[in-house]
Parts: sequence; C-alpha cells; structure tokens
Amino acid sequence: MPKDFKRVMSVSLSVLAVVVIVLLGLVALLRADINRRTDKVLELKDKAALRYKAIEALASLQRDSEKARVERLSLITILPISDKLINFPRDISSLAKKHNVEIGFSFGEEISGTETDPGYLSFSMTANASFINWLNFISSIERGSYIVSFDSFNLVGDEKNFKSIIDGKVFSQ
Repeated sequence: MPKDFKRVMSVSLSVLAVVVIVLLGLVALLRADINRRTDKVLELKDKAALRYKAIEALASLQRDSEKARVERLSLITILPISDKLINFPRDISSLAKKHNVEIGFSFGEEISGTETDPGYLSFSMTANASFINWLNFISSIERGSYIVSFDSFNLVGDEKNFKSIIDGKVFSQ
C-alpha cells in the first residue's frame, strides 16, 4: 500500500503541478492580453482627446473666421471706391494751400482690388515749403480721409526752403 500511496500521491502532485503550471500560463497570457487591451484603450483615449482638441480648434477658427469676415467688410467700407480717388488731387491741393505748400501732382499706375487685397493708385508729388509747413502737410495727409502709404521721399533743402519728391499709393476698394 505504501507503494500505491506514493504512486497515487506522485501522480496527484504531478497533475496538480501541471494544473498549476497551466493556470500560471493562462494568468500570464491573460495579463499580457489585459495589458495589450489597456494600451489600446489608452491609445484610443489619446486619439479621442486629440480629435476633441481639433474639433475645438476648428470651432474656434470658424468663430474667428466669421469675426474676421465682419471686420474685413468694415475695413473695406473704410476704403473709398476707386472712382472717388479722382478727388484725391483736389483734396491734396486743399491741404497744401492750408499749410502753405506748393505742390505738383500726378497719378501713376492703378491696381484694382481683389477679394483679399485692396486696390491702389500710385502717385508722385513734388512739394516746396518750409520744413515745418511740409511736415504739417504730410501729417495732415496721413490723418486725412484717405489711406495713404508713402513709398519714398527725396528731400533737399534747409528749414526755410525745403523741396521734396514723394512717391506713394492711395488705397481703394
């Protein structure tokens, strides 16, 4: 009987050991599967968060786009239509008389506006005056009802007898 008992015990322990080893293998496989699935869930969570941020950014851009469209329309309405630029030399002459400046004026190239960029009409102007009168005249043009950009100034003279050649652009719709 002791021989049978040892044999039964040995078989039982062997079966138990095999069952334990199989169960430990299954636990290891399940743990690896759970870790893989956890990584997949975290990856999907990160993708969802990234998409959420992208959707928020898109919504913000759409809101900003609408604001920009409204602001652009208001900016365009500030600019005169190109037909109104015919009055520009007359208005410049009035400012010149007001500031005691002798001027010569000529228009240059006209560029039509597009949907994204304003149009402009280039001009050249000569101006003779004292320096302070010339400076007040230029300041009045900059503060005036036209949006003007001065591209170049060619200045000669002293405080009492100041001559200049000015190239610039006046913008329109």
